[in-house]
Amino acid sequence: MAKTDQDLISFFHRHLVPIFISLKLDQDVQSTIITAFLMSVRDKWLLATAGHTIKKIDKLINEYGYSVDKCALIDGLGYKAKFENPIPFLYEKANPTCISDERDFDYGFLNVSPYYREALEKNNVQPLDEEVWKKRPKKIDFYILMGIPYETLHVNPKNLEFTPTLFSIKYLPDQPKGFSETPIKQFYGEIILNNDIKSIEGVSGGPIFGFYENDEGEFRYWVIALQSTWLPKSHIISACPTHIFGDVIEKGYVELL
Repeated sequence: MAKTDQDLISFFHRHLVPIFISLKLDQDVQSTIITAFLMSVRDKWLLATAGHTIKKIDKLINEYGYSVDKCALIDGLGYKAKFENPIPFLYEKANPTCISDERDFDYGFLNVSPYYREALEKNNVQPLDEEVWKKRPKKIDFYILMGIPYETLHVNPKNLEFTPTLFSIKYLPDQPKGFSETPIKQFYGEIILNNDIKSIEGVSGGPIFGFYENDEGEFRYWVIALQSTWLPKSHIISACPTHIFGDVIEKGYVELL
């Protein structure tokens, strides 16, 4: 396992595949990065993210008349990546889907076709499969959230800059004040911000990993939840469990292409 924060980011970037998207309406351009991670369900690959991030883009396209000008998968930052250049991505052909309007079911995904799967595999990108999203560990020693904060994103016609960031999480077993009651139990935690990052805006859709150290001193990890909402003043988050997301797709309630 990686020894420094940068090593850890590089290690987990083989699962994280941010999506750069630029939308245009006349002379107005809206550019952003979607924090997304790669999941595998029944050996079908998908890019998982928060449903509300997909809804925002859908609104720009369907209500305001924007069109996708540029889109790319950023897959070159991970451990053993061979190619640095992003992969041009046909956003609308991936059938971006928001599963529900309910915030406690804030799951969204984009399909990964065989063409993109092959390209990602060549760059040593790996999906989080049933071994890490379905099997629930009995014990977790600590949690981290990974994503792309908006405040680190800088876009100009010639360059794109951003900083993948890890956040430590203090797990909260009970629902904190500020969140509505939900029929599906959410993951709650308090984000530990560092001196450089003031907000986790933009990290929605990021994976929350849980770690356990076994008797041999080896760390194992699972993807526990998908980041959805947070309370900026208290730095408390609410995240949607990934095993529920995987189960919904595995049982055929939502079909992949």
